[in-house]
Amino acid sequence: MATRASSNSNDAVLTGPTPQRFAVAEGQLAEIAKTAAVTVLRLGSGALVDGYRIGLEKTVAENEGDYAVAKIGAWQTVEGTNTLSRFAKPREPLILYDMQDCGECKRVREALSILDLDALVYPCPVGGPAWSGMGQGTGSGPVMVDPSSGMTVTGSDIVEYLFVTYGNPNKIPMMLKSNSISDLTLRLAMCLRKGKGTTFSGAAAATPQKPLVFWAYEASPFCAVVREVLSELALPYVLVNCARGSPKRNALFSKYGHFQAPCLVDDNAGVAMFESAAIIDYLKKTYQ
Repeated sequence: MATRASSNSNDAVLTGPTPQRFAVAEGQLAEIAKTAAVTVLRLGSGALVDGYRIGLEKTVAENEGDYAVAKIGAWQTVEGTNTLSRFAKPREPLILYDMQDCGECKRVREALSILDLDALVYPCPVGGPAWSGMGQGTGSGPVMVDPSSGMTVTGSDIVEYLFVTYGNPNKIPMMLKSNSISDLTLRLAMCLRKGKGTTFSGAAAATPQKPLVFWAYEASPFCAVVREVLSELALPYVLVNCARGSPKRNALFSKYGHFQAPCLVDDNAGVAMFESAAIIDYLKKTYQ
């Protein structure tokens, strides 16, 4: 049964199937397996927030309604972070011009997940819209605009910028740097998903008035297959990162009574939904 829930300033009706953890929809196994292989190749980069911790807490009145990984008797397994609260946050959302066949773009998305940073994402598939304000360099790498600082950063400089500005520049993970292991795994990852999300298949007239809201994180194979469709349709979206340890997991749980990624909110239609297969079906029926 649909339930009412708040999404940003609007109410969204939670529709679609009930979330099932780690369930793969019929016909989706091959694609999920390939995107999962990408995560393995990348050694899980983007799965955990910076300073990730996990532990046991006793269930008390103050936390019994919070998100927990598991609840056993009077105890619950909870995740969190020891560092994120010490880092600065952008005053305004970051803006990312992103491509699916770009290894450097993937590094940037992994960095955003690790630092728990949200961004307004403009997908840039071949043949897609020429987004207003797009910086130079989108033919070969990502472009990020930070309205809070007035900076536009391109390519491999983005990861360093993010950690200098919104993280610890002395602890940039190995997989986010250019080195033999990271570069090789990125090339292999691009090969595994070759052609996915790279060519525009939408309709310019179908671009929504408001950006979609996409609760996701980079290492999730279920999020990856939805992100590829968002790119193919060139649909702008607000990426709400919620990797393991993110406090935003509890925010999503409080909003809808579930936590599962991906979750899509479309304020243009007033709907919200979990389950990657259902989301993909909705996007294609609505915006293709």
